[in-house]
Amino acid sequence: MRPKKHETSGSADLFRARLEQIINMKHELVQLAGKIDWDWIDGEIAPLYSDKGRPGIETRFVIGLLLLKHIYGLSDEGVCERWVHDPYFQHFTGEAFFQHEQFLHLRGFERPNAADLLYIGMMRDLKGLDIFIDALVLAATRLGRPLSAVMVGDGDDLPRYHAQVKRLGLDGQVRFLPPMPARDAFALAELVIVPSRAEAMPYIVLETLAAGMPMIATAVGGIPEIFGETSPALIRPDPKQLGDKVSEAMADLGAYISLMPGTADLKARFGADVMAAEIEKAYFAALGR
Repeated sequence: MRPKKHETSGSADLFRARLEQIINMKHELVQLAGKIDWDWIDGEIAPLYSDKGRPGIETRFVIGLLLLKHIYGLSDEGVCERWVHDPYFQHFTGEAFFQHEQFLHLRGFERPNAADLLYIGMMRDLKGLDIFIDALVLAATRLGRPLSAVMVGDGDDLPRYHAQVKRLGLDGQVRFLPPMPARDAFALAELVIVPSRAEAMPYIVLETLAAGMPMIATAVGGIPEIFGETSPALIRPDPKQLGDKVSEAMADLGAYISLMPGTADLKARFGADVMAAEIEKAYFAALGR
């Protein structure tokens, strides 16, 4: 499927500094990137894509890497390695914010060992882990194939989930891993699940969407405010609903990804500067009472 156009925004990112703030805008690669008609290249390549399947990698990213490889005489491995720590390479390939991870994880390259589903958080019933595990069985039945899952976190109820996985015969399909940074966990699976029975405004939802990961979440607490009340990504905390939604998403993950909120909209509503201003406003309002 044809890749989405790379989103650019002048607003602040949730967590990172813009490249324009840390590079010399007169650098040769910055100047060259500005002279290339990336939209024309994208239009020329567009007919080569199928109308179905998962969206491809952005044209500027792929063509940019090929150009950098030949400009600097680098190997495939060399251009990938340099991209990770060179902000000019990242700007040339269309990034607006400096990326610290290996780009293979950021750009959706095939990850042969990646699981289907990912949970990140506390291991307790309020977070709905039992719902998630039951839904795995239901979704696999609908899809006609086993589903794999990674569950990252710790908590008092962890032994109970180990027992539930064993009872349902999912030992070979579910991995439990200790807590780790969310951005490291995102590389382990294709689709993030937030099956909570109750929440406030979960940071993991914002972090997942800001990283460009697709997700399914329960419509509890502040989650509908993030997605929008009518988002098809929202479900009730119920195993059958979650199983149905997982099977629907995994049947055509490319189409499902397109249903996620845009990063520009998220930044406008939940960016660090916006949230800081709201807190300041509430603080001064309280002082004025």
